[in-house]
Amino acid sequence: MKKLLAYIKIFCYGFEHLFTLTLGDKVIYKNKEYILNQGVADPFWDLLEKNGGKPIHIHKSKFRKKICWYNVKHAFEFVYSFYKGYWFDIWIKNWSTIEMLRFTLGNNKWFKFGKV
Repeated sequence: MKKLLAYIKIFCYGFEHLFTLTLGDKVIYKNKEYILNQGVADPFWDLLEKNGGKPIHIHKSKFRKKICWYNVKHAFEFVYSFYKGYWFDIWIKNWSTIEMLRFTLGNNKWFKFGKV
């Protein structure tokens, strides 16, 4: 049961991540497609053209995330690998099933059950 709840939480995090910027995302800047190279100095990001070249340092308000299947897949893979690699075992080993229910269903944008 706890593993299923942890996977549901990872899925919800992946869905939330669809709308945020992630390294490697495809973005549109001045009607050209770029790839996010780094965002250490948020709100400024480095963009790379698809065919390489020197990165450009741009404020995130000047470009937008491209809506495409690559970015959807990339967001879920990014979130899955991070949470599965670092948090999954901690959640399973250290939390009771009730705590997992509260964490998964209670603190979520889509499910508002309150205290479980």
